Amino acid sequence: MQSFFYRFLRWCPGALGLLLRQKWYPRLLGQCGHGVLFGRFVDLFQPYRISIGDRVIVSDHVTLDARGYDGDDYGVIVDQDVFIGKATRLTARNSRIVVESGANLGSRCRIVGNLPVTIGENVLLAAYCVIGEGSQDQSDYDPQKGLGAVIEAATVVEPGCWLGVRAELKSGATVRKESIIGAHASVEGEIPAWAVAVGRPAKPIRFRNL
Repeated sequence: MQSFFYRFLRWCPGALGLLLRQKWYPRLLGQCGHGVLFGRFVDLFQPYRISIGDRVIVSDHVTLDARGYDGDDYGVIVDQDVFIGKATRLTARNSRIVVESGANLGSRCRIVGNLPVTIGENVLLAAYCVIGEGSQDQSDYDPQKGLGAVIEAATVVEPGCWLGVRAELKSGATVRKESIIGAHASVEGEIPAWAVAVGRPAKPIRFRNL
C-alpha cells in the first residue's frame, strides 16, 4: 500500500502533486529544509543519506542517488537556494557530492562522486554537463607521491564558475573561482581562477580580471 502511495506521489501532476510531495518527501530524507519543491518522477535512492537545504527546487525526473556512499553523515548534500534542472543525476559512488548554496544545475547534467565532488556557491552549469566521470591522464601520476595523492584528490568547481553546454570535468579535476569553461570543453587537471578556457583538453585563452 505504501509503495502505491509513493508511486502516486511521483506521478501526481499540478499543484496538488507539488503540495503532497512538499509535505511527504522530507519524511524520507535524512535532512530537508523549508520551502523545498519536488517535481514529478523524482528518484531518491537511500534518501536517509541525502540532505537538502532551504528553498531548493528539484525538477522533474531528477535522480539523487546515495547508494554508493558508505561513509558517515550524508552522501549527497544540497545546500540552500539550489536549482536542479530536469533529468539531472547526482550519483554518490565512492565519495560524497556537495552542491553549495545558490548553484544552478542545468537539465540532464551528470555529477558522479568517484572522488569527493564539490560544486561551489553560485556555480552555473548549462545543460548536459558531466562532472566526475572518467579520470585524468595517467601521465599526471607521480610515483614519488604514491597512490595516496590520487586517493586524496577531489573534483571541484569553485564559487562563481560557469560551465557551458556539454562541458566535462574529469574526476579529480579542479576549476578555480570565477572561471568560464566553454561549451563542449573537457577539463583535465586544473583551470586557474578567472580564466576563460576552451578545447579538449580545455586551456585558458584569456583571463576575465585582466
